[in-house]
Amino acid sequence: MVVNIAIAPPVLHEASRRAVVGLAGDCAAALDRLAGALSEPVEREELDRMLVRARELRPRHTKAVAEVDRGLESLTLNPLRRRHRALLEADRELLATLTVLVNRVVGMTRAVHDRYDPSLARSPWCVGSRPS
Repeated sequence: MVVNIAIAPPVLHEASRRAVVGLAGDCAAALDRLAGALSEPVEREELDRMLVRARELRPRHTKAVAEVDRGLESLTLNPLRRRHRALLEADRELLATLTVLVNRVVGMTRAVHDRYDPSLARSPWCVGSRPS
């Protein structure tokens, strides 16, 4: 550890990347669940699980923000900061997009949960066919 501090303190990019990519994957999975609920009838219990999992995106987002911030702070006084800054800035930009997406996914999931009607899955608008 003394060698790391004397030569170059570690840059915490890997944790930042894992948190941001994990959050993106969780958002994609939540959108897939929403698509499934709109294309096939689902039980109330499944809708409840969908809402719980969508709400779990917020603490994951908070963790991702903290990891990106820690990564950026780890660049301070690091002679290799120029090399790693671009990677961490890319994480921060993706996280900005995911911030909006997390809020929208939670809202859409709540709307589907609260107003779900199983007959919606039989609607031509939800199964992919459009009227001519």
